[in-house]
Amino acid sequence: MRKKPQSIAFRVTNDEYRIIKEKAKNSNLTMTEFIVRSCFDKEIIIVNDVRELMKELHAVGRNLNQLTTRVNMRQLEAVDLKPTYIKLGEIYTILAELLKRVKG
Repeated sequence: MRKKPQSIAFRVTNDEYRIIKEKAKNSNLTMTEFIVRSCFDKEIIIVNDVRELMKELHAVGRNLNQLTTRVNMRQLEAVDLKPTYIKLGEIYTILAELLKRVKG
């Protein structure tokens, strides 16, 4: 991390503060990094809906773990993984689209 020996203080309204804070949070940046990038016209990428995607991915993983446990306990002999493949394909498509947006 680069050294930042200088400090800048400036005043904003409550609404301006809230907006800057929200935009920084949505960008996964600190307020300092968000403001610096904004000042130097650096690209700021905001990716929405990642939490929902992570929930879906976690659910698929949990289902696979449950199926694996049951197979190892010999409670199941054959497992239909087609729904899992479909859900993973949907997640992959969403991740690929996000990656395209991030890379420009």
